[in-house]
Amino acid sequence: MEIDQIIQKFESRDKHQILDAVWLLLDCTDRDFMFELLPHLPQFHKKVKAVDLGGVFYQNSKHFDLAMAYVKHVCDGGCHCFIYKSTSLFNPIPQEKKGHLTILSTSDNIELYQVNFEVECSYCNKRFGVTEVHGGHVPWYQWCAA
Repeated sequence: MEIDQIIQKFESRDKHQILDAVWLLLDCTDRDFMFELLPHLPQFHKKVKAVDLGGVFYQNSKHFDLAMAYVKHVCDGGCHCFIYKSTSLFNPIPQEKKGHLTILSTSDNIELYQVNFEVECSYCNKRFGVTEVHGGHVPWYQWCAA
């Protein structure tokens, strides 16, 4: 991931490019990259504010806001796991495959259509309890500190 590519995506005014940049940032753990990006955040806010990012059940602009907050959080010394408690979209299984966390245990609650995970952040070792809920249109994930 190159800084110029991310800047181009955020300045494109194309919602697909912007959302691609958002998810690239939310996967990034390179603190130097975040510091390089930090001065561009006000510019991104101005450009993206004018773009309808869509979203039906959940406004995609909230993903943009999370990515911007995440960059600031990392630059302030924070950890990648900051993103998990901010939204219900992060499935722990792909996050483990990306190396962001380790799943320590899982259990099923068939009566409630839930799967419970105990996970640990790969960077700061903070533990979370995660509940995967299948009670609606799509599964969602409730993260809480363990």
